[in-house]
Amino acid sequence: MKYVLVDVDTQNAFASTSGNLSVYKDGLTNVVLQNIVSLVRKAEETGTPIIGSVDSHSYDAWEFAENGGPFPAHAVKGTSDWLKIPGTLPKRFRFVPMSKEGQLMVGESKQGENNRVYSFRSFYTEALKGVGLYFEKEVYSLFSNPNSGDFIAGLRDRMVAENENNVTFIVVGFCTGGFCCDQAALGLKEEGYNVAVVSDATQAIDGVNAPDGAAYSFDIFRQNGIDVIDTATALSYFR
Repeated sequence: MKYVLVDVDTQNAFASTSGNLSVYKDGLTNVVLQNIVSLVRKAEETGTPIIGSVDSHSYDAWEFAENGGPFPAHAVKGTSDWLKIPGTLPKRFRFVPMSKEGQLMVGESKQGENNRVYSFRSFYTEALKGVGLYFEKEVYSLFSNPNSGDFIAGLRDRMVAENENNVTFIVVGFCTGGFCCDQAALGLKEEGYNVAVVSDATQAIDGVNAPDGAAYSFDIFRQNGIDVIDTATALSYFR
């Protein structure tokens, strides 16, 4: 079995004391973040691909209370609220913006060579070389980024072809309780992938879909054939 670490929205907006949609709790959040950092470092050391998502809003996001939505303005791209928590990025990384494959451009590889088209082959090549790759999104699911489905499928297929083995996606981050972590895990499962969620490397929004958001999500995960594991187990997978 091979593994992919999926880091969902570990950003200041949710995980810092000053975040505009903070779920920070003394003691709990620090442990969750320490576990995520440990998993990122171990994935880097072992050559385990790291992908994930970042909430990337603009001023007119429907989610914002000022636009009639349920949440305060948060994770607006270009603000400190948008940034990932220190230690949760590998040494090399790329953010994949909202655009269709074939229309996604990145900079020159050499001066004067013009911009490059970034494809699913570019994605899996970088992922397998240790580059962290994060899909920008405006709503809960990382699959709302039009690139994500083909890019993730290409990565999985290449890993299976190279190793003659199956792949499990290990999900960490913010937030469970019916939100972005749930949508990532359930979306991956719907695509037919093996999925596990790390219970002590995720944190919930409580009181919206259930008083205990974590318990609510873990029950749904298990009902849908998604494993719920702890950090120690996930670390043992990365070899």
